[in-house]
Amino acid sequence: SFLLGIAIGGAIGARLATGRDRSVRWFIASQIVVALAAMAAWYALLQWGGVPKSPSTRVLFGLLILLPLSLAIGVTYPLAVRVLARDALDAAAASARVYSWNTAGAILGALIGGFVLIPALRYEGAVHLAVIASLVLAVAAGVLLIRPGWRVALPALVLIAAVGLLFQPAAPEHLLLVSPLRSDQGTLVHYSVGRSADVVVVRDDGLLDLRTNGLPE
Repeated sequence: SFLLGIAIGGAIGARLATGRDRSVRWFIASQIVVALAAMAAWYALLQWGGVPKSPSTRVLFGLLILLPLSLAIGVTYPLAVRVLARDALDAAAASARVYSWNTAGAILGALIGGFVLIPALRYEGAVHLAVIASLVLAVAAGVLLIRPGWRVALPALVLIAAVGLLFQPAAPEHLLLVSPLRSDQGTLVHYSVGRSADVVVVRDDGLLDLRTNGLPE
């Protein structure tokens, strides 16, 4: 569902990227949508109450959770190319620059996210940081690419402050209780995230159950 969303989003972005000024505005909007879609996906995970059992429902689950977010992410690539390209002759070079930075960001994001941010902030903290980062990118694009930049910066900063205060994601307890060898029932007592696994302690029927990636110790 993530790759499908990026592909469809890229096609949509190509149709939107008809001019530089238009592309700047849509790029800023896309980053705001990325943040809002991530927030909606997180709340949907919390409200869903666990992972569906049947394969067909799992497919629908993945599409509903990831597709809006990945659509917004996919839109950004052609928009960024159009923003950087000075004219048609510069399109190839601009595409190469965006693709290079995108690849470097994917590598660094995977390393820093998996080995530093998620272990330090846990899942809910990492999502909170990602949402704020998308909004900060929207503000930076507005300040740097729109004149006068303060017209974009002031309302965007208010939006970031509001999201930072109001969006306080809770731990995904229902997902952390899912186990292929244990009941999904019980009370989450503690959880932490390391570089290769998450560890949870669950109280069920008066007993404490220690699980690593959902598997009992």
